[in-house]
Amino acid sequence: MTGRDKVLVVGAGPIGLGVALFARLSGANVAVFDRDVERAAGAQSILGVTTRPAADDASKAERAFASGDGFDVVFDASGSQQAMEKGFDFVAHGGRYVLVSVIKGSITFLDPDFHRKEIEVDPIVGTTGGPG
Repeated sequence: MTGRDKVLVVGAGPIGLGVALFARLSGANVAVFDRDVERAAGAQSILGVTTRPAADDASKAERAFASGDGFDVVFDASGSQQAMEKGFDFVAHGGRYVLVSVIKGSITFLDPDFHRKEIEVDPIVGTTGGPG
């Protein structure tokens, strides 16, 4: 990430706050979305980032923050299948989608949109130190 990047972090829990903090320290312009109004307000207070509770129209918030072009990097730290699937919509053409969340189910996305936007998907994988 650079100071030119527009970064979205979905989820303002402890992991999302950590991601937003490091994105901000890299110089990126950071926005945080969370479904919990208090968590969104906490992220704004603690980190000084732009926030939106997910109850707001997220697409409208994206247009206001990223000029309708999407975010250069989107991090999902929500732990929500629905939020993870929706996150693809917020990634700019040629952008990165980093899945920090881990869920037990599957996520789906529209393959034509994924390829048209040339999205790079990076999963963050926790490890216990190896097999067994």
